[in-house]
Amino acid sequence: MSYLKKAELGKKKVSMLGDIKQKIHNIQRLNQILWVLVKYGFGYIVDRLHIGEKLIRRKLVRRGPLRRLDIFDMPASVRVRKVLEELGPTFIKLGQILSTRPDLVPLEFCEEFKKLQDKAPVFEYEKAKKIVEEELKCPIDELFDEFSVKPIAAASLSQVHSGKLKTGEKVIVKVQRPNVERIIKQDIEILYTLAKLAEKYIEESKLYNPVEIVDEFRKAILKEIDFNTEANNIDRFRRNFKGDDTVYIPKVFHDLSTKRILIIEKIEGIKVTDVEKIEKSGLDKKKIAINGANAVLKQIFVDGFFHADPHPGNIFVLDNNRIAFLDFGMVGRIDEETKSQFANILQAIIERDASTIIESFIALGMVEEDMDIKKLELDVADLIDRYYEVPLKELRMERLVGEIINVVSENRIKVPPNLYLLAKTLITVESIGRELDPDFNMITKIRPFVKKLFWHKYKVKSHFSCKKERAL
Repeated sequence: MSYLKKAELGKKKVSMLGDIKQKIHNIQRLNQILWVLVKYGFGYIVDRLHIGEKLIRRKLVRRGPLRRLDIFDMPASVRVRKVLEELGPTFIKLGQILSTRPDLVPLEFCEEFKKLQDKAPVFEYEKAKKIVEEELKCPIDELFDEFSVKPIAAASLSQVHSGKLKTGEKVIVKVQRPNVERIIKQDIEILYTLAKLAEKYIEESKLYNPVEIVDEFRKAILKEIDFNTEANNIDRFRRNFKGDDTVYIPKVFHDLSTKRILIIEKIEGIKVTDVEKIEKSGLDKKKIAINGANAVLKQIFVDGFFHADPHPGNIFVLDNNRIAFLDFGMVGRIDEETKSQFANILQAIIERDASTIIESFIALGMVEEDMDIKKLELDVADLIDRYYEVPLKELRMERLVGEIINVVSENRIKVPPNLYLLAKTLITVESIGRELDPDFNMITKIRPFVKKLFWHKYKVKSHFSCKKERAL
């Protein structure tokens, strides 16, 4: 046998051994996932999946009793949340994304999944140091004057250290968890397998499109674990708010950032919901609420690119009532047509115009041919009637969006994913605004942006109409 043939055969053996090792590892993880499902009372689903019964069931029985009676005292939504928490980072992230998608899972599950916290134990400083040095190909003490041994925050995908560069700038260093990408890809592969089996053997699962859920989740989480994507998001926000003295976006140190580490300017301000500290600092709470709302509404209705996770920990207040945004891993995008139709829907609700709402649903491709349009029209009219006597200043975004979602869910309307992110963003900002100012009203803040959008659209249409007429 020639040397080349021996070498080729050797490569194939190594590749086969690697595949076998990966498959064994996947089987172990699969067993763990199935066991946790059984533990929380979903053994009947495992049975219906028909997955490796001989191999798996033997292992499950050895681990202990297959059911505890007290488990069944909990609602199914709570038990699913506990499954996701126990299975770790990939599944916690899946639950967090599903919490914003009532078109994919029932509403009670969405509400329960909102309780999932993106928290995790810290990993050792030596591991963080090793990752930083591997990525930057330089000893850590040659890059930093200071680098905190203890992280200031830890989440499921990464942890954050504070530092000071040799050039004197104070920074935040986001370090990806060791092997997290491999773990996520392995879990996604297993999730695809389970989703396909569910669609094959569990007829009612088709209502929720398990494979589609996994596919959307895969795209979202793989973006989030690539810190280059987040760095680019930050740059875009900085461009969008250039010259705006009410908003501050931290800068990225691109020459020190990679796919696995992200180094950005450290923001030293006050957490937006720390009302007591804001008052002691002499800042204006009402002005802060307005600045925050205007910043988010500009992102949505002007830029079409918005921060999709503006919870209180991601918004700080600086001097002169400026708003600083942090953590740009999750963003939403909205094209001109979707932006316009969303504005139409909001304006139609305010003006009690049911027919325009239906027209916008159709324009967005949300209404399928076999849908019961009469039922949809009645449900929308009922929604409008409930708000007929409610003054504009008393409308609440959370209740309004909740009512719309109920109509959407009951009629099995397919809503573009980013509209759910957008709705969640508006609800969160309204909640923060009301903590700062009890009289804060998101609907009244939205109206000028909607009017400006309509005016711009009309102006553009008129411009092209005039040009067309002149051409004729």
